[in-house]
Amino acid sequence: MKREKEDLSVKSIAMTSTNKTAITGMVVMNLVLALAYAIEVVKDARSLGSYLIVLALCVLPSVISVGVFLRKRDSLAVRYIFAVGFALLYAYIMLTTTTNLAFCYVIVAYVILMVYTDTKLLLGMGGFAILVNLAVIAKKVTAGTLVGTEITQTEIILACLLLTGFFTILALNKIRGINQANIERAELQQQQSEGILHNTLEVAAAMTENIKASVEETEGLKKAIGETQRSMEELSGGAKDGVSA
Repeated sequence: MKREKEDLSVKSIAMTSTNKTAITGMVVMNLVLALAYAIEVVKDARSLGSYLIVLALCVLPSVISVGVFLRKRDSLAVRYIFAVGFALLYAYIMLTTTTNLAFCYVIVAYVILMVYTDTKLLLGMGGFAILVNLAVIAKKVTAGTLVGTEITQTEIILACLLLTGFFTILALNKIRGINQANIERAELQQQQSEGILHNTLEVAAAMTENIKASVEETEGLKKAIGETQRSMEELSGGAKDGVSA
């Protein structure tokens, strides 16, 4: 049987669909990260204890968000569970990783969170990612490892994060502006339709009153004609009686 299309114009249904999309993206991303770092343990690139922390930071937010979603499908809490859970995971990975490429995980989170069109949430996520990477830079400076190509890679990472955050917010604001314009246009068309309907009903009511008045006048005329006819018949009868006399 063909599934009925969801009416996304209803706020609760739209939020339910948005939460479902975000949870799907979050669970898939956390599953991929959990498997990727399991391979790191196999290669002796990460200790089992460290992996268990990563695994917990992957699993717990996913489980909690799914539980909240099942209890209240249009809950606003889902996005914040995802954001906070990912922030903790991202901070731990960045501070314990041996590769600079791990910084790109936040870009995946950006893409998933864009479904909420929540500018403040994205700004918070971007700002936190910048702070984490600055902490990583400070750690490298303290250890004396920020030299040579590390400096170039650090510059690229910061530039990438800043540009990604800026253009994500820019695109999001444009999408929201277009959606708002469409909503305002739809509301204007609805108001115009309601005005036309109101005028039509007024005209129909006036026509009904006129028809009713015409019917009443017709009935009155019919009654007058009947009385006139009876009077003429009586007059005719009287004339016949006169002739007979």
